[in-house]
This record gives sequence, structure tokens and C-alpha cells, in this order.
Amino acid sequence: MRRSHGRVGFINNIADAPSTLERLRGFHETLAGAGLDGDRAPVQAASSDAQGGYEAARRILEGDNPPSALFC
Repeated sequence: MRRSHGRVGFINNIADAPSTLERLRGFHETLAGAGLDGDRAPVQAASSDAQGGYEAARRILEGDNPPSALFC
């Protein structure tokens, strides 16, 4: 947020665990605190390995309005 990113994407784990939900909630809270609309942020869930991260990042970055930063 310090680098003035106006749109940030998020790659989360697919695991059905409390930490997965907490990370997503924290992401949305951080965006809201920076005055950004977290509901419009691109979010993808993937397996927590290199291939999963690559595929999720590709889906986000190939979208119509790609973000200037990714958080994973």
C-alpha cells in the first residue's frame, strides 16, 4: 500500500482451514483501511505449491483489469 497500488490481487490457499478465511478477511480489512474497495479486488484460490500459485497469478493477471500488485 505504501507504493500507491490502486488495485491489488490476492492468491489464497484452497485449504478449508480457519487460517485461509482469516487471511482473506485480513486482506479485505487492509484494503479498506487504505481506502480501496476489497470487494472488487481479484481473488483466486489455489493449491499452496509453485504450480498452484503460478496458475492463480496467471488467471488474475490475464483478467480484464489486472492489478498492479499481488499478495499471496
